[in-house]
Amino acid sequence: MRIEVFTGMTSNRFLARLGKPTAMESRIGNIYQTKGLESAFAYIEESLLAVLEKQRRYQINKHGSW
Repeated sequence: MRIEVFTGMTSNRFLARLGKPTAMESRIGNIYQTKGLESAFAYIEESLLAVLEKQRRYQINKHGSW
């Protein structure tokens, strides 16, 4: 299940919720190149995972499960 969640997080459909998917991917790549891997992971946790968690909570409340 965890693999499905993180695979879904990298889909264009999911990334489009935050902006153009290629722009989101580029932003992560730029952070990685300029600030390193830890900063890129921090950005992913702060931006992408926050949206994913909100989406999961909505799905659970709406349908009773993820």
